[in-house]
Amino acid sequence: MFLADAAVLSHDRQTLADGSRDNVFNYANRAALQTFERTWEAQTSIPSSQSADAESDVQVRYRSL
Repeated sequence: MFLADAAVLSHDRQTLADGSRDNVFNYANRAALQTFERTWEAQTSIPSSQSADAESDVQVRYRSL
């Protein structure tokens, strides 16, 4: 799976350094690491809730409906 052409990511609920709980990426294959231009260490320490821009394409499209 690590060598797959499609980006594959997963996340799990973890306790963060500040004591709060959030879903944090725990896996990213090579395609995902290349797409997001991150190292394994950087990608697997990011809460998934912080992985998208504040104004995502989905939000923009939803507002235009």
